[in-house]
Amino acid sequence: MKTFIVFFFGLFINVILLAQNNNPHLNRKDWYEPQPVGFAFIPQGSFQDTSFINKDTIIQTITSAPFWMSNEITNKEFRDFITYLKMNPEDSLCIVDWNKAKQENIDETKIDKAKYRKCLKNKLIEKNIIDTMVMKYDKPELKNYFLNKEYNDYPVVGVSYKGATFFCLWKTKIEREKNGPEYKMNDYRIPTAEEWRYTASKVPSEKKSTNTGLKKVNSGIKNELKLNNFSGNVSEWTSSTPDSISVDKRVVMGGSWKTESNLYERNIVDKKTQSSNIGFRLVRSYIGTKNQ
Repeated sequence: MKTFIVFFFGLFINVILLAQNNNPHLNRKDWYEPQPVGFAFIPQGSFQDTSFINKDTIIQTITSAPFWMSNEITNKEFRDFITYLKMNPEDSLCIVDWNKAKQENIDETKIDKAKYRKCLKNKLIEKNIIDTMVMKYDKPELKNYFLNKEYNDYPVVGVSYKGATFFCLWKTKIEREKNGPEYKMNDYRIPTAEEWRYTASKVPSEKKSTNTGLKKVNSGIKNELKLNNFSGNVSEWTSSTPDSISVDKRVVMGGSWKTESNLYERNIVDKKTQSSNIGFRLVRSYIGTKNQ
């Protein structure tokens, strides 16, 4: 009887595998979007979020579509970006001014992106996107933190929101150029506060970090999705504004080496801020198939 069961089970598996091989919709290589290098897949889901604004406790259910997310961007990665800007001063990076577009268009589905597209030459982008010496004011022994290769894998700091945004544009551009015009991918971008909190919610409460020291981006406590440092290391830019009129401010999430390890820390910061304890990570919306 046991032999028959094993034989039948093996036959059943072979039938399933044959069906998968003959069905392109079940072939992961053909059907699913390739995973970006260094990113984790964040599946669709929801969670109940508790946040504290002034003296008010806000409880809300956050639902998220699937996306990819990186760990914190490193000094090495941002130096590569600066090098690119310096070596290609007359080239440009372009961005769509979505804030203005949404203000002028009731129906967001009919926005003409070309109308709100702004391009800036690299030699102009390079100015004032990072304070490379910002660490010396808090940690004089780390005054060369950004340029010292010993800290290649540590989180970049001193980057303004503009600097983080142009880094996303650059990374999107070079990846599209590398893979060719037929390659389908969404743009890299800064996560929303909701996406950040949804991913951060995957940190088990008993494993939240209590270490406020500065460390490599891939060290320390990992969450269930294999990402690090949501409750410490550096606080992080998000693309969210605190309200509909504060277009020059952004929500910064998470604790840092300078404050405390706090998964629920949330601050409102001017976009031009260049701080020794604020960095950023990237996300990319999930396509799902190569043919979408």
